Amino acid sequence: MNKRRILILAIVVMLAAILATGTAAYFTAEDKAHTVVASGNVKIAVNEWADLEKTKEFEAGSTKKIIPGQEVVKVVEVENIGSSEAWVRVKADVAIQMKDDSAKLDTGLIHLDIDTENWTEKDGWYYYKTALKAGETCKPLFTKVSFDSGIDSAYSGCTMTVSIQAHAVQTANNGASVLEAKGWPAE
Repeated sequence: MNKRRILILAIVVMLAAILATGTAAYFTAEDKAHTVVASGNVKIAVNEWADLEKTKEFEAGSTKKIIPGQEVVKVVEVENIGSSEAWVRVKADVAIQMKDDSAKLDTGLIHLDIDTENWTEKDGWYYYKTALKAGETCKPLFTKVSFDSGIDSAYSGCTMTVSIQAHAVQTANNGASVLEAKGWPAE
């Protein structure tokens, strides 16, 4: 009689183990998923024009003789040639180089007519206030360079240069405005 009880108890234990294993199989599963994430393409081009109609490109290294009080057309804008919307910033550096490097001349006598309606200045950079969509071109940062009437004979024979540097970062998950954006390239 004890053998029969032990056999029945063993069968009950085996059935419980089989049921437990089957139940575990119903509550667990395993699978693999492959997710493809394509990153955006942030890419810009700096366009410089030598006339307001934007028909004549401003050639790098081109020279123009100027006189005090003169204005020269130089239109500077940034085009988003990538596939992602971007925040844009531009730095305009003015330099004056003497032929013999004999004197330090005042770059403050060269004025850029910065568009403060569409651009805002922070830390020496001008930030475009509106996100630039793919294929769009921003409003020009400036359209002319003015040479102060205070430029005297000490500036004769010097070379005045306006260098443009531009950066862009994605807008997606990157701040509600250009001034909140992160990830700007180091200078």
